[in-house]
Amino acid sequence: MHTIARMVGEGEADARAEALALQVSEQRPFGVAGARQTAGARLPRDSERRPFRVAGARPGWHLAVVGCALVALACAGPRLAGPLVLGATLPLTGADAQVGAAMRRGYERAVDEINRAGGVAIDATRRLPVRFELRDDGGEAARAERLASELLSGDCQALLGTASALRVTVQAAVAEQLRKPLLAAAADGVPGSRAEWTFAVSATGDIEARAYETARAALRAFETARGGDPVALRYALLQ
Repeated sequence: MHTIARMVGEGEADARAEALALQVSEQRPFGVAGARQTAGARLPRDSERRPFRVAGARPGWHLAVVGCALVALACAGPRLAGPLVLGATLPLTGADAQVGAAMRRGYERAVDEINRAGGVAIDATRRLPVRFELRDDGGEAARAERLASELLSGDCQALLGTASALRVTVQAAVAEQLRKPLLAAAADGVPGSRAEWTFAVSATGDIEARAYETARAALRAFETARGGDPVALRYALLQ
């Protein structure tokens, strides 16, 4: 997906978001957390793959290399460098500040609960704390896009959706580009943009309750993935 052009004003930002929602609606469907993906990216067939060759190497050398790599990965186990990082942008100021405050309470409650329990269980004996990174997007699509890019380009391993389906659409494009998961409550009108890295979470109740369930879905994915690797998180959300 091409980089979204920088938006000058809120009116232009919302118009761009609407155009993006129409453009991406012709591609693959959003994933739904807790459901298997029915139409994901096509993997190359065996006939389309070309074997990697090294001049002078004997046949079968690559099998030994792959075997050694798998053994090394199995012995290494999950990486435990620092806390897991969950991010979000919300309209903490502006016309949607009340909605943003309710979503913030839901997101923070889920993170506080998991941290009081010792963090995300990586295995039977180890847990990692979760750090929640929150930014104020002021209810502006251009700022929501920029802040989402800053978060996902940094330590943030997954992003929770902001208020407004239009602004979530803009952030979905960023998540697709940077190949990191974005989760948003389906009841809040997640647009059908067909992005591979955006997941609509089945959540009910008021705004705070839906935000809480969305954050809980992300935290369960951390546990299933045994860490914050984006690809592992994506597959965990597809289960």
